[in-house]
Amino acid sequence: MSLRAPKWYKRPVGVSFGFGGKVVSFRSQIHGVGTSPSSEVFVHNLVAEESLVSRSSEFESAIQNGERSSLRVLCEKKSQESESQHDRETWGFLKVMFEDDGTARTKLLMHLGFSPPAEEKDTVQNDLSQSVTDITLEEKVSYEKEATPFAADNGEDFFNNLPSPKADTPVATSENNFHVESTVPSMDLTPQESDGLEESADPSFDDAVLRALVVGDYKGAVAQCIAANKMADALVIAHVGGTSLWESTCDQYLKMSHSPHLKVVSAMVNNDLMSLVNRRPLKLWKETLALLCTFAQREEWTVLCDTLASKLMASGNTLAATLCYICAGNIDKTVEIWSRCLTTEHYGKSYVDLLQDLMEKTIVLALATGQKQYSASLCKLVEKYAEILASQGLLITAMEYLKLLGSDELSPELVILKDRIALSTEPGMCFRRWLILAAVVLMLLRMDF
Repeated sequence: MSLRAPKWYKRPVGVSFGFGGKVVSFRSQIHGVGTSPSSEVFVHNLVAEESLVSRSSEFESAIQNGERSSLRVLCEKKSQESESQHDRETWGFLKVMFEDDGTARTKLLMHLGFSPPAEEKDTVQNDLSQSVTDITLEEKVSYEKEATPFAADNGEDFFNNLPSPKADTPVATSENNFHVESTVPSMDLTPQESDGLEESADPSFDDAVLRALVVGDYKGAVAQCIAANKMADALVIAHVGGTSLWESTCDQYLKMSHSPHLKVVSAMVNNDLMSLVNRRPLKLWKETLALLCTFAQREEWTVLCDTLASKLMASGNTLAATLCYICAGNIDKTVEIWSRCLTTEHYGKSYVDLLQDLMEKTIVLALATGQKQYSASLCKLVEKYAEILASQGLLITAMEYLKLLGSDELSPELVILKDRIALSTEPGMCFRRWLILAAVVLMLLRMDF
């Protein structure tokens, strides 16, 4: 008695999915009577996301060389192709991140809508200096030529050359006035400055200030002016009183003033830009960012931009917060905001398209900042993206993204994924894997039920 199952229980066809977007299928071949049955085995590349494959390949080729000029062109292209205002602004700021170190802040100012002052050319300054020198020399020569005749004469010759008065000069006199006619031309008389003092509206204030000035008490005079709210007088007197008094008076004046532009001046004088970030209205965030761009030092730039971004985020201005985080180079916070759009479809895009958009912006920002350490949430996002790429057969591309995360402190899931991709792309290993898979399929063909 045969222990084999009937032939009609044998599987006529079968299929099995493999890692890396592979599908293995088999089917029975029909032969003539008396011939032994055989089967055909097929290996297919299964690509379900055509747009993802094309976009990923295009993006990979664009960033392959890593040149700043190429990345600027990529950002400009993405900005023009973006459908939403948020994406256009985002790619515009990312483009500024790839400007040269000497012009990056100037470009950012222009992108924010501010025009930096035009610097004078050296040639213009040289021409101006030469013109001033020429004018000085000409005036000196002219002065010497005019002064020569008088320099050769002595005092007696000058008086001897004066014209003699006429003998018969009529003189008219009266009780109240008199008029003298002479050959000497008449001269216009100009009023002289009066030596009298202007009467003050507050004599007691003037007396107190004068008493302080008489004895050299500049500090007391300044205090009297400040008490009378005469800040201009106080600043003038403080300037005479020395550097210390001048600085303290200026500081007091800036603290007393409620003018917005003087608040900015106060922050610049005291090197306290953090006060600007904390006190300026959030609706003027572009002006605040421009001030930071102009006056912030390199070592405090990141902290100031981060603080401004967190305040904007708390107020609900997500776009402005994202742009400030980009300026600060804070990848984790930026990606955290971007990841929120993955939960729902935006502008008719699917999850895969949104994920591709997110990864493109993230990789470009990472290249701009040169950051090597990433948060756990960002690593999880890269893991999802690499899995999708691997499922579409883009194993090498998926491995390149995983390499960006480094090899330290990776999650077990990431380690397993990297190992599977590495084994699948290793030379010779791929053939052995498909050989094993084909052997399994053949075993299934021979199984009887």
